[in-house]
Amino acid sequence: MDWESDPELIQIRSEFIKSLSERAVALKNCCDTILKVGLTDDTVRELAFIAHRLAGIAETYGFSVVGNIAEKLDGWLSSSEIYKQPPKEVVRCVSFLEEALHRVIETESNPQEMLEDQRMRDLIFFFEAIRD
Repeated sequence: MDWESDPELIQIRSEFIKSLSERAVALKNCCDTILKVGLTDDTVRELAFIAHRLAGIAETYGFSVVGNIAEKLDGWLSSSEIYKQPPKEVVRCVSFLEEALHRVIETESNPQEMLEDQRMRDLIFFFEAIRD
């Protein structure tokens, strides 16, 4: 797919990028709830829903970094391990996805630099460690 020159694809991609603002707000609201009342089933389900949808679609639009973060987060949120984590740790991990969404919104490009971010490496290590 040529996301850069096909007018129809440019429009579809632009609409997807606009939808990321709503998803970023929803992630932030969930994080605020977690910090106020702790992890609830409803909040975890909402976070998992958002992460799952992003994991499935972000790469299609050329945002593989967002898809990668969302996929790892989705797997974690869908496991019982999530309830063993301190709320601040959950918020830290979710906030990284929120940051990736904001970078896409601001630059309209894949936030490739996040792959080199030490926090990304720490996040991947953390997700892999809790699966073992």
